[in-house]
Amino acid sequence: PHEAEVYIPKLNCYLNITVNPTFDADGNLVGSVHVARDVTKRREMEDQLRYLSTHDEMTKLYNRAFFEAEIEQLEKGRLAPISVVIADLDGLKEANDSFGHDAGDGLIRAAADLLREIFRGGDVIARIGGDEFAVILKGVGEELLETIMLRARQIVDEERLSEDSLKVSFSMGSATTAFPSRLQDAIKAADMAMYQDKRTRKRKEASFLKDV
Repeated sequence: PHEAEVYIPKLNCYLNITVNPTFDADGNLVGSVHVARDVTKRREMEDQLRYLSTHDEMTKLYNRAFFEAEIEQLEKGRLAPISVVIADLDGLKEANDSFGHDAGDGLIRAAADLLREIFRGGDVIARIGGDEFAVILKGVGEELLETIMLRARQIVDEERLSEDSLKVSFSMGSATTAFPSRLQDAIKAADMAMYQDKRTRKRKEASFLKDV
């Protein structure tokens, strides 16, 4: 007896197939009975549930649970160096208060699109909070990270707008570790650098407005 689920490309469906042998009165194998059931809808539902368990519904980026699981896995491995970027979306509260939560949601989606443009396809980009995002860059050391962050800031400064014409910008911080077991330290360092970047940018903005 045998049971398996297989994908049939020509039919674009999944089949659950059971095979049971049949014997004659002397115990000789004379054939088998095959039963195939279409389980495509069940497989699609399972795939959707798996996707939702690892992705943020609004942005389609990875969610915090996946990010934390990935960090835990990397901490146990030997891959190094590893870099982390923490990005905090600017102006979300103001957008929600002034234009409503639909506009705020549009700003979040635009931020996610911008992060996809900035970082590589193999990088783990996750939404880990309401307006906070994190990126894991595997195999990226300090020198390459500096180049990536320079490009990131140049792109962010290009005046990208959301679907409601709200400016998309980030406060960002980054850090690198050569030791996977110390990845949490790199995350904390990137988070502190992000807050320092936010304070610096706010001071520059206040100084600019004062001069105007």
